[in-house]
Amino acid sequence: MLFNSWIFVGLLILTFMCYYLLPRLNLGSNAQVLLLLLASLVFYSYETPVLVCLLLGSILVNYFASKAIVLSSGGKVGVRWVFFVVVFNLLVLGFFKYGELICTTLLPSGVFSSELIGVIRDIPLPIGISFYTFQAISLVLDLRKRGKGMGGMERLECDLRAGKQWSSFLNVSFYIAFFPQLIAGPIVKAHDFIKQISEKRFGEIEWDLVTRSLIVGYFLKMFVADNLKEVTVLMNSVDLVGMSKVNLLVLFYGYTFQIFADFAGYSLIAIGLGALFGYTLPVNFNFPYLSRSITEFWRRWHISLSSWLREYLYFPLGGNRKGSVRTYFNLMVVMLLGGLWHGAAWSYMVWGGAHGVILALERYGTRFTARLGFWESRWMGVLKVLVVFHIVSLLWLLFIMPDFTRVIAFFEAFSLGGWSLGSAQHAFVVLFYALPVVLYHGYASLKESGVVDFEDTKIRGRLEPVALSVMMFLIVVNSGTTGEFIYFQF
Repeated sequence: MLFNSWIFVGLLILTFMCYYLLPRLNLGSNAQVLLLLLASLVFYSYETPVLVCLLLGSILVNYFASKAIVLSSGGKVGVRWVFFVVVFNLLVLGFFKYGELICTTLLPSGVFSSELIGVIRDIPLPIGISFYTFQAISLVLDLRKRGKGMGGMERLECDLRAGKQWSSFLNVSFYIAFFPQLIAGPIVKAHDFIKQISEKRFGEIEWDLVTRSLIVGYFLKMFVADNLKEVTVLMNSVDLVGMSKVNLLVLFYGYTFQIFADFAGYSLIAIGLGALFGYTLPVNFNFPYLSRSITEFWRRWHISLSSWLREYLYFPLGGNRKGSVRTYFNLMVVMLLGGLWHGAAWSYMVWGGAHGVILALERYGTRFTARLGFWESRWMGVLKVLVVFHIVSLLWLLFIMPDFTRVIAFFEAFSLGGWSLGSAQHAFVVLFYALPVVLYHGYASLKESGVVDFEDTKIRGRLEPVALSVMMFLIVVNSGTTGEFIYFQF
């Protein structure tokens, strides 16, 4: 079910009305949690109902493992349960997401028959499996960390110890399956979410956050991304040879702006929907195309994934505490696995590996750049933003064209093409619909540099209603054709 579909609007309105009616009936917080859990299961099962069985299976296994971990009181039994459930989650993810890749590229030919490989290929990829699997792993690891400064899990731990199976099962199920972030994040850590579970009242809704997040999110998705995709789809649907350099650059930049608008739009919608029901989801984007380094880019892009990988993979590997060589090794491992997490193709691992190499080079280079006085000047900052933007954009080609041959064909076509304008219509579409993303980052640049104080109540009071009204108008009159979010495939 898509956030930008009428069936979802109907489900949302019905759920919202019942949700805030329940406290008046004095049924307790469990009633609200149960309602949202049922709505989440309906939301997830709408397109392919059978896949909800996998989600429920994941919930059951992770719930019983969580109970065993808590009751083990930190002994060896608990360690075995943690190991078991983490391996279980990764095996499920590996089977459904990487089964074909493993069978066709890692195993010797002939190990599996072509018929069996065909069956594996036809197994549908459960949408959101990468996201809810990571959240399930966060749950068991956070329970294992109790007593080590890991707050936020006390209520769930007490319920599990006291044998309150219904409330603890509801909370675990709700955390894993909450529909706003179920399909494409933001990835929420267990210790950040479970502590928020309580009875919610209508008067507690942060309407400013809800309104701003939903309007900007839907605008980025429906007006910007859905219109840009009408042009960028050509990168995989037509022969690129014969296109002019200008036309290829139009497609190149178009996808860079599209993927930001699409994913940032989804994240903002998720944040707005979460706030509508009284739950705070983490900010997932912080104007990433203003980054002056790839290191900074990963502090601004898909922040919840970066944070998850840092807390549950990079730090356990040793982080930067075991010398330079080990630090570079850890960076590469994290980025390679983070790249592969995005999709079942080697191009995603190459994408992650390329980011890892650049991160390592940046880390190594700081010992030299720190001595250069001009390195932090304003004009050097502008140059660094442009360089990082183009590095990121080049690597996005591995996303829209995960087949290496298409990427090679793109560069071959660019080398052969002339500098004629090509399709003026395509150029206009990209320029027109990418402009809001440029202005969006321009606003952030002015805000971060302190040139304009957008937090001033007078400035914000005048500009924000106008901007949001224009966005709403454009959503209504000029939305693109409805399409899935790009990160649904991950």
